[in-house]
Amino acid sequence: MRKEDCYYEDNFYDTDKETRDGKKSIILVLSIFIIFGLFFGFVGIFISNSDEGTKETCTDEVIATVIDLKVSRNDDRTITYTPIFEYEYDGYTYRESTKTYSSTFDKTFEKGTTWTIFVNPEKPSLIYCDEIGETSKVISIIFECFGFGMALIFLILSIRVMFAESLNSF
Repeated sequence: MRKEDCYYEDNFYDTDKETRDGKKSIILVLSIFIIFGLFFGFVGIFISNSDEGTKETCTDEVIATVIDLKVSRNDDRTITYTPIFEYEYDGYTYRESTKTYSSTFDKTFEKGTTWTIFVNPEKPSLIYCDEIGETSKVISIIFECFGFGMALIFLILSIRVMFAESLNSF
């Protein structure tokens, strides 16, 4: 249909305006995906930094025994675990767990096994375990790659839409 054939009562129907409005809608939706991507990427950075902070403050090495597993049942019926460690530090016995849960920790941290963990000398109830730290690192990398990758893809699509001559050119 030609532009000059499009009328609405007394006014021309502006096909250029329709194209601009369509681009604005698409860019808005793509921007929302960019924001979600950035959010996931920054969550990954937060997880990584939090874990690194715990690792830096937990400097005293102790031998701990897994005495039990904390179980968490999620809404989607998956079950995750975190080990409860028992260890002695400065003459006191502690029973502590980390904040990281995994569906495989029931196989990794069997009851009665011993592990080297690190204790915060200022707050001995705060612990770090290298094996659990590796799981946190993998989770943070997944969040970062997925989030920033998603943001980059949708940013490229947004730029392409902004500079496309028409919606049909891409």
